[in-house]
Amino acid sequence: MGSKTSRLRALAVAVFSGLLAAAPAYSASSWVYQTPTGSCTYVQSQMGNYAFGGWTDAGTESWYYGSSSCSRTWGRPTNQIRVKVDLYKWNGSSWVACYPATSWSYNPATSTSRYQSVGYVAVCGAGWMAGLATGHVYNGSTWNGGSVFSNSSYWAS
Repeated sequence: MGSKTSRLRALAVAVFSGLLAAAPAYSASSWVYQTPTGSCTYVQSQMGNYAFGGWTDAGTESWYYGSSSCSRTWGRPTNQIRVKVDLYKWNGSSWVACYPATSWSYNPATSTSRYQSVGYVAVCGAGWMAGLATGHVYNGSTWNGGSVFSNSSYWAS
């Protein structure tokens, strides 16, 4: 009896583990702001799925514009790098926001980057999903940045 119970328990663990295993990540990134007078903002958006929903990540990096390109990271004081992520769903003809935007997440100390990760449990039902990462860097007088969509991923409900 003990071996049958052990085999059933092992089978249940194997099946449940397979359901929770994350699928490959789908990501995109871009320089969303560049100026030869000083700063550059780099935003990344990534998402993945699992059996009961998925996750989406957003990241913002602060760079300094060198002689001809964004060439080195630029440390910014507390609260001068921000990022947030929105979840979108394909309705058959366009991408529509299906889950409220997260709040802005700010760097808590001097840093060159800020990241945010959010997990969802099929809050929008089954379908094709994409994350929209939005990030900005404060250069001392204005917030500079923009948004990047991740590649899409199918989420089962």
